[in-house]
Amino acid sequence: MPVNRDAIQAFGRKARRALENAASTDAERVQYSGFNASEGWVKKFVKRNTLHSRTLHGKAGSVDDEAIADRLRVIRETCAQYAPEWVYNADETRLCYRIMPKATYLAPSELKKTVRGVKRMRAKDRVTAYMATSASGRKVPLSFIGTAKEPRCFKIRGSPIEYFSQKNAWSDARVFKLWWLQVFLPHVRSVTSEKVILIMDNHGSHADLVDPKEQVKILELPPNCTSKHQPMDAGIIAAWKVRHRTKLLRIRVDTMTSAAQLR
Repeated sequence: MPVNRDAIQAFGRKARRALENAASTDAERVQYSGFNASEGWVKKFVKRNTLHSRTLHGKAGSVDDEAIADRLRVIRETCAQYAPEWVYNADETRLCYRIMPKATYLAPSELKKTVRGVKRMRAKDRVTAYMATSASGRKVPLSFIGTAKEPRCFKIRGSPIEYFSQKNAWSDARVFKLWWLQVFLPHVRSVTSEKVILIMDNHGSHADLVDPKEQVKILELPPNCTSKHQPMDAGIIAAWKVRHRTKLLRIRVDTMTSAAQLR
């Protein structure tokens, strides 16, 4: 299991809970209760144990700003006529929900050349998530696409989300139209009777969408510019994936540690 900042923090909090439960006196419990594995503690832990890490960085694709300037100006002028809470952006993203971080902290005794990853770092189990929010932060309920028609977990507790199935767990015209009719339009109708804008990329699966009440106006972004100009790609999707991976690491830490081991 990779050991990054979130894993260290999760382990520290797990240790505190275990030590609190194992404490024999109230004084001991109070002593442990003040520890919260803060960001500062993580930094000192890394420094104290001489840990080091390597992180991979990506970069946005090439965008010809001059070629798309006119279209972006039209989009901005149109959006300016609407209140921010009625200007939505939607996008889909792949979530490899079992994948583990590629970066890990190493102890001084570990050699970078000898440390290797595991298959879970390249796990390809995935779903596709539909995400949409307004400029004011009003969120449309998350929706997911998976390969299973009826996931077994839903038979136990029911589905807490909107779920669609597709052979490859990809977004296509059929599934996106279902999302449009069953998720986005009902959300809009439930929160306002005002006119609404939906900004999307110009992917082929987004074509032929019709609002019978003509309440929603669709604005398509120019080709090959979403990495730089699509709001959802400006950190919203990335932050959501970070939170997912943080929770995944905390679950793994909880299953790997116990009070007996921490003593």
